[in-house]
Amino acid sequence: QEQLGFERSVKSAVASGQKVAPSRSACEEHHGLLCAQFLANQKQLRLTDLLLLGRTLFTIRQDSAAADAFSAALDHDKNSPEAMYWLSRSYLRLTDACFGQLTASYPNSWRTHELKGEVFHLRQRDKDAIVEYQAAERLNPQDAKIHEALGGLFLDEQAVEEANSELKRALRLDPAAPRSLYLMGWLYVLQREPAKGIPYLEAALRYDPSLLEARPVLGKAYLSVGKPALAVAQLERSVGIDRYGDLHYQLYEAYREEGKPALAAQALARSQELRRKSAVDDQAKIRAAYQQ
Repeated sequence: QEQLGFERSVKSAVASGQKVAPSRSACEEHHGLLCAQFLANQKQLRLTDLLLLGRTLFTIRQDSAAADAFSAALDHDKNSPEAMYWLSRSYLRLTDACFGQLTASYPNSWRTHELKGEVFHLRQRDKDAIVEYQAAERLNPQDAKIHEALGGLFLDEQAVEEANSELKRALRLDPAAPRSLYLMGWLYVLQREPAKGIPYLEAALRYDPSLLEARPVLGKAYLSVGKPALAVAQLERSVGIDRYGDLHYQLYEAYREEGKPALAAQALARSQELRRKSAVDDQAKIRAAYQQ
């Protein structure tokens, strides 16, 4: 309600064209353009002023400038929830505008199909995403990232042959692509051929050590080929992303194989704790969804 009132008063002031000088009083009276002009001309702005400037610019639909203001506010306080919220809204509006312009101006561009594929994937409509990426692929078959994206989507859909074909094409075009290497390694692990997957996973992490999702897959592959010490090294570095307890359970198995019962017991206890917590959290989300 507060934000609605703020937006209406700013729009009203802008529409009325009242003669008010750029000043702090213009902000207090919600004269949007004059308030923004006054704040933008100040040498140093407090966090509250940056947020006010951003909200004013956002309301009068100067979205790029609003995003700059909220980004500056976040520089002042990296933990400001209001700065994060408004910056996200600004970026979303800018994204929608760019998406609309791209699809309207270049409906048959491979970039348009690629972007539509990304949007469908974010909305968990992977079959529609595959159709769009395949359209992009037909228009630009030399783009490695398109083949990589299709490989990942086919992998999620458990279409193994299609995933294998796309990932091989991606790696022919870009042999050092970390995510393509990771996906190919993961494909071999899923097919219960961990020895074939290990070189791909190792290469992926050599090229990009920050590719965290590759580490538990590599740990599982090492464990499958009887190398628990190497598995432990990878799993210990990836348990921070464990929500359901699966990674800690793999770590328990690796510690047990390595002959470290105390650490194995700790990993198993943590796995059980995470399983209980995730079950409670998921049930709470389901209840909340039914109540809406």
